[in-house]
Amino acid sequence: MSRLCWYKHDDVQMNAINDAIMIEASIYQILNMEFSTYKFYAQLLELFHEGTFIATLGQKMNIKLSNTKEMNFTLDQYKAMAINETAWYSFYMPVACAMHLAGYKDDSEFRQTKNVLLEIGQLFQVQDDYLDCYGDPTERGTIGRDIEDGRFTWLLLTFLEHATDAQKAALKEAYGKKDPKSVERVKQLYNDVSLPKIYANYEEEAYKKIETKIKETTRGVPAEVYYMFLDSLFKRTS
Repeated sequence: MSRLCWYKHDDVQMNAINDAIMIEASIYQILNMEFSTYKFYAQLLELFHEGTFIATLGQKMNIKLSNTKEMNFTLDQYKAMAINETAWYSFYMPVACAMHLAGYKDDSEFRQTKNVLLEIGQLFQVQDDYLDCYGDPTERGTIGRDIEDGRFTWLLLTFLEHATDAQKAALKEAYGKKDPKSVERVKQLYNDVSLPKIYANYEEEAYKKIETKIKETTRGVPAEVYYMFLDSLFKRTS
């Protein structure tokens, strides 16, 4: 179920900033209580500090690239945002934590694991962008607002790669506006360039690419770990 953002509650508002700091600080309290006697404690701390920095960097990129009038986006920008904002802390970080607990120490093992998991994380972000527009809100538990909020998404980037100049002009006129007519206009433009079909092809090719990476990986976690993520994401609808 979709819920009101914490800071929008009348009895919270700006107190949400302090609440967020408390939550982050609690991470290190828990790590200290549970793992301070282990040899990998310093590595865990470093991992969480890096994860926090990378996630905030990704969010900053998202904010900067969204609601820009020029819309001169590149695939490299999207990949960097997806890795920093989503893939690193959602996929690599939890597995890296488990690797430390399991006794992995070689840097090459972590590098190869990260290489695969960041690719899986990028697929996840593309899926999220697609489902924000085309997913069933009752199944997802939330109503997508990427179009209204003028977000930099895979759909927007891919549309700009396939659209005519007239279609691009029409999208710039409607994108980022809150009224339902503008939102529907954007969705129609997406359909006009066959974005659902392009997405379906992308998902198939992404799966094959990731599967190849898994087969080429010689160090790191067992392949079953990657497939646990990959197979749960492939063709997902929520």
